[in-house]
Amino acid sequence: MKFKLLAVGRLHQRPFELAAAEYGRRLAASVRFEQVEVRDVRLTDRATARQKEAQALLAQLKPADHPVLLDSGGIQFDSPGLANWLQAHSAEPFVFIVGSSWGVDSAVRERAKTLWSLSKLTFPHELARVIVLEQLYRAVTILAGHPYHH
Repeated sequence: MKFKLLAVGRLHQRPFELAAAEYGRRLAASVRFEQVEVRDVRLTDRATARQKEAQALLAQLKPADHPVLLDSGGIQFDSPGLANWLQAHSAEPFVFIVGSSWGVDSAVRERAKTLWSLSKLTFPHELARVIVLEQLYRAVTILAGHPYHH
C-alpha cells in the first residue's frame, strides 16, 4: 500500500508535531508513506484563500491517485472497517487530504474519490492530522494481525 498525507499548513504546536512524526515513522515501517504540507494562504477573503490552497493541493495529485478528503459529510468507519476498506482499494495510491481550518475549495471536493469523516464531532485540523495518521497506522496493524488494535 502507498499512503500520502497531504495537508494545508504546518503543524505549529509541538505535541502535534511529535505525534504526527511518530505515527508517520510507524507507518513508513509498514507501507510506502510520505507527508506533504502545502502553504496555507492567509487572506481576508476566505474563498480566494481556499482557491489558492486548492491549486496547491491539486498540483500534488497524480491521475492514478485515490484522493480521500477529510470531510464532515463523509463516510464514518470503525477501525476494522477502515482496514477492510483500505485493503479493498489497495491497488490505488491513497492521498489523504486535510484542509485548512477554513475547509477546502469545491475543486478539491470534486476531485476526491472518497469523503471520510472522522466523527460527528469537530476537531482542530492539527488534531485531525494526528488522528488520521493514528487510524491509518491502526488499520495497517489490523491487516498485519499485529496486537496494537485489541
